[in-house]
Amino acid sequence: WLSSGHPYVSLKNQGDKVVAFERGDVLFVLNLNPNQSFENYKIGSIWNEPMRIVLDTDEGRFGGFHRLDKARENCIDVQSEGCDGRPYSVSLYLPARTAQVLVRDSLTQGGIRIWLGKSFMQKHALNTPRDIVISLHCWDEDAGEHYTRNFRFQMTGLATLPRHFFEATFDILKQGEGESQTRCVTSRDGVWRLYFPGEYTLVAPGFLRNGPPGADEDLRAAA
Repeated sequence: WLSSGHPYVSLKNQGDKVVAFERGDVLFVLNLNPNQSFENYKIGSIWNEPMRIVLDTDEGRFGGFHRLDKARENCIDVQSEGCDGRPYSVSLYLPARTAQVLVRDSLTQGGIRIWLGKSFMQKHALNTPRDIVISLHCWDEDAGEHYTRNFRFQMTGLATLPRHFFEATFDILKQGEGESQTRCVTSRDGVWRLYFPGEYTLVAPGFLRNGPPGADEDLRAAA
């Protein structure tokens, strides 16, 4: 969505202090009201299909109160009654002082797919994609503790996370004589993070490029 054109602001409600705008395939909704939350607040939409919240500022990692956790577990049905100059609409819960980001549910169905680029392989002296694993940080709600799940890359250079992961925090671990962590150069703590479903490519010196690998990075081209 960053490469899309200018955003379209569909709603600016001064009294409620609610703003909604679209950019690319993304709908942003902000409730800037310092005191009032809203139930079943109707927001206009151009998409005639279910929507899903993929990011909200009320998450615990942002110091929030988890008020949208239940809403994130399910799709939000689209309504045929349009508003705000848009042909369709969705009804949302808008907690005070929060923002939420929604996309069409169909865009989340592929989950997170991470490709291993040629430049990353060369920089870290990897012989095959099987020499490296994704160590995904997970949270066990029942036990109240963190744990990790490892995912290996296929020989094509692709690793696919389960579809219910719309975001991911993980380490990249190099296997062999003494397991070692490959740091993300764009993260202060070296940990890798993704906040949206989609395809990404690991490239040198150590960051994620949005989208599948181009010809210069595609391991399948060298096979």
